[in-house]
Amino acid sequence: MTQGKQYVRPPIDEAVVELLFEPGPAWDGTEAGKLQSELSASYPSKALTQGLFSLSLSPPGNAIPFVPQATTRTLLPDLDGKRMVGVAPNVLTVHELAPYGGWDDFSGRVQEALTAYWKVTQPIGVRRLRIRYINRIVVPSTKVDLDEYFTAAPRLPAGIEGHLRNFITRIEQPFEDGSVMVMTLAPAPAGAPEQESAFVLDFDLVRVFETATAAVSAMAALEELRTRERAAFEAMITDATRRLFV
Repeated sequence: MTQGKQYVRPPIDEAVVELLFEPGPAWDGTEAGKLQSELSASYPSKALTQGLFSLSLSPPGNAIPFVPQATTRTLLPDLDGKRMVGVAPNVLTVHELAPYGGWDDFSGRVQEALTAYWKVTQPIGVRRLRIRYINRIVVPSTKVDLDEYFTAAPRLPAGIEGHLRNFITRIEQPFEDGSVMVMTLAPAPAGAPEQESAFVLDFDLVRVFETATAAVSAMAALEELRTRERAAFEAMITDATRRLFV
């Protein structure tokens, strides 16, 4: 399994994996209940309903492969609400809030949910795969030299004194296999404790498959996306930042 550096206090605030499927049999509305039965041992709490926009496959020949649709998602939480599985028509999501339990555990939950989803809905295959890691990095100072903590931080023009207060840096990187990674660095929206500064370092990776792919291939692609995310995270931070996590 993909690992990378291990930290005592990982800064991961939320991790999400999303799979979009090319559907098999018509969706009849009973799928969420069946999935809950399959996953009841891991997610025994009462199911929640959430309105959202999802993506669906366009008809063949359409220039836009996925189109947004308003739909309802059912969330299946564990006992403390920190881990959830979400299901909507042709979409499966797996969520983990802090404290993050590690990639082996998280990817194992993705595999468990994917196996149950496949059993319940019998899709043709996976068409789109997404993994997102939202990190919250807290620095014990109200005046932060961003270059001390981040390797690709924005900075004020030469000759202007002071510290950046509000900013957003967004970097998009494509890969040869067609996947794309978007890296975002910005101040955290929620206020940090007094005498501290908080920043969000967000990695959002997407892989779209030309044709529907099997579950085993999707999991292999997920491992590759996670490897890229870990490499990007380590490349974006400095040793001063790493010391915050020990």
